[in-house]
Amino acid sequence: MASRADAGSPTLFVAPDGRVLGRREAEGPLLAEPDWGFLKAYREKCPILRHRREEAYRVR
Repeated sequence: MASRADAGSPTLFVAPDGRVLGRREAEGPLLAEPDWGFLKAYREKCPILRHRREEAYRVR
């Protein structure tokens, strides 16, 4: 989740389960590496992308 530098809020890197994996209070980039194994297992457990309606995203 990116934030504006002038907003006073931190930039966060958040896992799908809500765990904060990275946080930056100061202005500048936040570098973090996702746990790809956890992400794959989470997507198998909670297949939310399966419910996506592709036709809802098309620009006409």
